[in-house]
Amino acid sequence: MKQVVISMILISMLGYTAIEAQLPPAPTIVSVVSNKVPCGRNNGSITVVATGNPIGFTLLDENNMSVQVILSRPDGTGIFVGLKNGLYRVRANNAGGSSTSVTVVVKNPLCPALILCCSCCR
Repeated sequence: MKQVVISMILISMLGYTAIEAQLPPAPTIVSVVSNKVPCGRNNGSITVVATGNPIGFTLLDENNMSVQVILSRPDGTGIFVGLKNGLYRVRANNAGGSSTSVTVVVKNPLCPALILCCSCCR
């Protein structure tokens, strides 16, 4: 993990003062599970687990548009629901503004074809 250090110099009438702040490293995504979308429905889900004190998760679609934003549970877990099949990017965010992301696919199994069978239709 990479830690970000911000250095600033404050100038006042008394002279210069140097201040250094260390931002926490980006969260680490340790597990992502996507559930399949039943045929014809938009109820797929993605469950993500991250370490490094994530405060929330953002779900982006394949056009990089925000789909859902949720708060992290105390155990670092987030669950996105009501998803249609497609390609998503899950981003874990921390309070310092750092983030990590992974790409996830929610698949829709092929719907069975309607087959009519008639013994008298020969």
